[in-house]
Formats: sequence, C-alpha cells, structure tokens
Amino acid sequence: MTIITVKITLRQTVFSGLLCLGIFLVLAGPVQAQDRLADVHLDAETIERGYTVETPNSSFRLGVLPGVLSQTVSVTLKSLDTSDISLPEDKILVSPLIEYDLRGDTNPLLLHQPLALTFSYESDNFYSKRVYFWNSLDNAWVELPSNDVWKKSLIQALSHLPYSILAIFEDLPPSHAPASFDFLAEDAVLGQSVAFLDESFRLEMAEGAVQNRVLISLKDRAELPGEVPEGLSLVSPLYQFHVYTSDEEAIAKPMYVNMDYYSRNLTKKAIRYWDGNRLEWVELPSDTSYDLRKVRAMIHLPYAIVGVFETDEITVQEGKASWYDHPRYPYGAANNDFGYDTQLRVTNLENGKSVIVTVVSCGPFVPGRVIDLSKTAFADIANVGLGVINVRVEKID
Repeated sequence: MTIITVKITLRQTVFSGLLCLGIFLVLAGPVQAQDRLADVHLDAETIERGYTVETPNSSFRLGVLPGVLSQTVSVTLKSLDTSDISLPEDKILVSPLIEYDLRGDTNPLLLHQPLALTFSYESDNFYSKRVYFWNSLDNAWVELPSNDVWKKSLIQALSHLPYSILAIFEDLPPSHAPASFDFLAEDAVLGQSVAFLDESFRLEMAEGAVQNRVLISLKDRAELPGEVPEGLSLVSPLYQFHVYTSDEEAIAKPMYVNMDYYSRNLTKKAIRYWDGNRLEWVELPSDTSYDLRKVRAMIHLPYAIVGVFETDEITVQEGKASWYDHPRYPYGAANNDFGYDTQLRVTNLENGKSVIVTVVSCGPFVPGRVIDLSKTAFADIANVGLGVINVRVEKID
C-alpha cells in the first residue's frame, strides 16, 4: 500500500457512549495529522462478515467485528507527530501515535460492540504496558483495559469509540524510599530477611551470621559508578545495601541477594557488584528463575552496589521436545546448540516438572523442536503418549 503524506487540521467532536462504563464522553480538539496509513471503505457485505484495517507494517490493526456497525463506513488510519500532543511525564512512549476515524452516513456512529485493537510496541522489558486514548477535553491520556501479549510484543484492547488517538505507554522503573531495619541481638542471631515492599530487592542474612545488634539499610542507586562492560547489558535497577554490625563484628556466614530483572531475553543473567578498588563489575555465582524473572546470588560483603547484568550467550531455549529410545543413555538428549556432555534442565511448561539430562547427540532437525529426550527422561516430566510437549531448556553451569 502506498503511504500518502497529508497535512490537514482536524477539528472534530465525537460523541460516544462507553457501553462498558455506562458513561458519556465528549472528546474534542484539533490535532495535526502527519501520515495517512490506511483509507478503506467498508460496504454492507464486508461489515456483515467483519473486516480488519491495518497499517502497512501491520503494527496496528483495527478489527471491525461482525455486528459492530449497521451502516457502511469509511475507516482512516493516520500516524501523528509526538509534538502535537502532550505526553505523560511518568510514562514512556513505546509505540507510534495512531489516530483512527470511522465515518458513515450519520455521525457520530453508534457502535453496537467494541472495536478490537491490536497494537505492537518496541520494548524488551517487563515493565507494565497499556493502551491509552487521548481525551482532549481534559487534555489527558485515559487507560484502556489491555492485554499484553509480551512474547509477540503487542497489546490487545477494546475500544467503544468511533474516533480515537491511541498510544502504548510503559511504566517507569520502580523507585523506592530508602529503608532501614534495626534488629536487636536476640533477633539478629536468628537470621533476618529485609526487602523493599514490592520485593524487587531482598537481602537475606542466615541464622548465626551475627551475634549482636545489626542495622541494615537499603536504597536505590540512580547513578552508575562505572561503565557497563562491553558485551553486557544492565537489566535491572541498581541497589545499594549496607549491613552495620556492632563493634564491627564480622558477618560469619554468606548472605543472599534476590533481585528482579526486566529483560525478556532468554540469555545468561547474573548479579554483579561494583568493586571500587578494581573499578569493575564483579560477577557473583547466580541462579536465575526465568519464570519469576528473579536472580539470586550469594555475597560475603557487608556493603555493595549491585545490579543484574545479562550477556548475549544463549543459556535458555523454549520450544517443543519429543522423545526417542536410547537404552545406553536413559537420561540423554539430542540438541544442536549445546555441546556434548553439557547438562541441561528441561522443564515441562504445562506442569512445571523438570528433569536433568546430558547432551549425547545432535538434533532434532524439525522446525520448532529444540530438544529430543530419551524416553526415560521424557517420562519423568510427561506421558510419553503425548509425543511432543512444550519445554524450557536451561544450561546448568
């Protein structure tokens, strides 16, 4: 489809009953249109069976479902410049600004059912994202109930408006007020765990790690103390903790740091701390929960600035698994991406059951299949009669 560039001023008032909310809105105001992305006329036959109008790159789709309209309409999609509308300061724009306009013989149109919206976004993190429409009467963005299909980087939403300006906004990273925790000796000796309220950061102290009173402080760290090393990406906020002990008592046992991360990539992740003497980020032995998007690491330091970093090394795969008979290797597996003798944890995504296997062969060579398991290993996580299941494959260091 040829994209026609136009510059016109729209001054339009749209009345629409929001059926799901039982309220009546008036949206009005001039907006400067930039690019016409689609212009489609829907006749009675097309309206009866339903039709989807989309942008040339399919990043935005507007579904007119059967029964939505009772008259022929013209549907226009346009992109808008971000300078034409104020954007919220507490959110990040992760999509184009899209204007859609449905016009018929009588206006404003009455929609008998909502329009189905599918909207792509550009973001590789897990911060909350939702579709908003522009209410120019109040000069405000209003949230639409949204379903984030994050594996496809798109959001689904419903709209009862025949005309709207839409965008996807992402929440900013969480911020926390500094927190302090004071434990008397009788409590400190039992071991303690402290965290921010949203559980994005938690520090655990083992029983018997200290014998006397202890004070623990937690806070966000806004500035990077040093550059992110080449080949790494910071995928969490930075946090700083400090454990103050009475009379400078040494902490006798290691502590554990638990941190959220926001990356969607199935790559290796580890918590690192900033070494102010060596001026570098030092990796801690870390265990990643890809389901919960958390990393856990052991640390011996009473003070540290920590963050979650990821590499581009693939350590996790998701796809389908089948099985084969291999009496010599009851817990063997065939995989093309991990070398021979590599140990892998294979988890059935339907029931959460896991099994540890060793790569003994290459394969499979079927699109979408990431691993073939020995029959014994497959039986540990699923009924062999299923043949093929959805799994996550994790390399065990």
